[in-house]
Amino acid sequence: MTDISLLSSADFSDTSDSEALSIGLEGLRQHIAKLRWSRRRSRNKKKQEMAKLKELKERYERDYQHELHQREKDKESWRRTFADKDKETKTLKRETANLRAQAKQLRIELKAKTNQLQRMDHLICDVCYDQEKCRVTRCGHGFCASCLSAWFNAAAEEAMLSGGGVSVVGEASCPTCRRKLDQTDDIWPIYLSEAVE
Repeated sequence: MTDISLLSSADFSDTSDSEALSIGLEGLRQHIAKLRWSRRRSRNKKKQEMAKLKELKERYERDYQHELHQREKDKESWRRTFADKDKETKTLKRETANLRAQAKQLRIELKAKTNQLQRMDHLICDVCYDQEKCRVTRCGHGFCASCLSAWFNAAAEEAMLSGGGVSVVGEASCPTCRRKLDQTDDIWPIYLSEAVE
């Protein structure tokens, strides 16, 4: 391609060609100026994009480092928490083992007491199942004094409320077999524990 500055007006035969050439050169200069401006604008745009990308990269790196630091702190915190929980777990396991041993011992004692109670079951009052028998009836059934007294009192009240027949005070039926009993003649004390001095 020929350099534009080397061309002179003598190289052109007529003025119309030179005018057309100068117009073409002017158009070419404008086109080159536009291309340079477009290139500058494109370069500036690329620089701005690169600056934004660099800023975004730095921000991501800062966020990543912050997140990494936070995770390390959390990890250490969890490690301490789990160490404490591990100690608590070991303590609880020891306590559980002790409680199981105590429960086993209590089961053994309960079984022994249950066997003892079963052997002494015939010595417990047939009404309340709480007190020892201390009274025996003519028909052979045993009761505690409070249950037998309450039974005779209830029988007396019932007789008074019914009012139909004449009731003898101190008479009632046996709570077990319903045989007629007299409170003074048909009931005797019994002593199951040590002898009375």
